[in-house]
Amino acid sequence: MIKKIISHDGLPLIILYPMKSTCKFSWIITAIAIALTASVKPCASEAATDYSSAYVLPGLYVSYNMREGYRKLDDAYMRLDMDNSFMVGFTLGKRFALNNPRWRIQAAIEGGWGIAEDMEFFYLRDGYDGPEYWIYYFHNYFTGGILADLHFLFPTATRTYFLSAGPGFHLTYLWPRIKQTSPSVSANIGAGVEYRIFKKIGMSVAYNLRLWQPVSYINTGEIFPMGVNQKEFHITHTLQAQMLLPSLRLFK
Repeated sequence: MIKKIISHDGLPLIILYPMKSTCKFSWIITAIAIALTASVKPCASEAATDYSSAYVLPGLYVSYNMREGYRKLDDAYMRLDMDNSFMVGFTLGKRFALNNPRWRIQAAIEGGWGIAEDMEFFYLRDGYDGPEYWIYYFHNYFTGGILADLHFLFPTATRTYFLSAGPGFHLTYLWPRIKQTSPSVSANIGAGVEYRIFKKIGMSVAYNLRLWQPVSYINTGEIFPMGVNQKEFHITHTLQAQMLLPSLRLFK
């Protein structure tokens, strides 16, 4: 839940009220928002737009995925015990300044790769009195997506802090065992800081929390010959660094 209030100096502020679905992680974002609101003194409007129209070329990230899997049976859901996984990737994008210098939009495409344990279970090959067998599967995630984030800025004299939120659309390909592509949407919220590192070139470092369901396919085989719907829900924590170029003429 987001509520907009007006500070004593007339500037709009954002207060985030944590929702139960994001548990303790939304409290982290709330604490950052309150700390920035209380301690950052806004500069002139020009300072807030140094990189509000910049190109993001390139951005690199590493993420940690908390995986929750389940199968949909005829009359119930079967929860799967899955290990968490890491993913690495890149982003390319463009920022667009809005009329209010405290706000901007960032549109980007991203690609990533990760590997994880698919499942582990046992079955009785020779009937209920036969031996037990543990089965281990691993698969690769290849994911690509389109992101659109709205940024709210807290500019200072030397750097700009920001909060971000927005949706994403993704395609995830699983390989080699499953070889299926799953579409999904995501909800993203984060916080970061940007600053100048060399002449006009800037750097942005940000944390992002993503809620999404990147895996959905029909699982078939000896155990489920008729096929069952299997899904994975991920809570993804991402740390990313992005290079900011205010103009492509820097390369000329």
